Amino acid sequence: MMGQNNKQCILIVGEIKQVVYQAFSSILKKEFYIKEWYILDNLNKPPFFLIRWLKVIIKFRKAIKKFRPSKILVCSGPLISAWMIIFLVRLFWS
Repeated sequence: MMGQNNKQCILIVGEIKQVVYQAFSSILKKEFYIKEWYILDNLNKPPFFLIRWLKVIIKFRKAIKKFRPSKILVCSGPLISAWMIIFLVRLFWS
């Protein structure tokens, strides 16, 4: 899907909001329409693991359907989190 002014849409996905990911976003905003989506809103009180991933799956599907990105940029520190996000991308976006 093309965003505003015929720019391609890019979804930046990460576990938590970090300065580095926001830097990617600000650099890419010059040429692309950017949407940031983070798994954890509150790092101090994360929900139980299974409940968290169930919510992530539901929210991720909605974000993909609503935003319809051309590309997805997965940003993650821990490798296990990155692979879980990549699994969701392959499952719902491909």
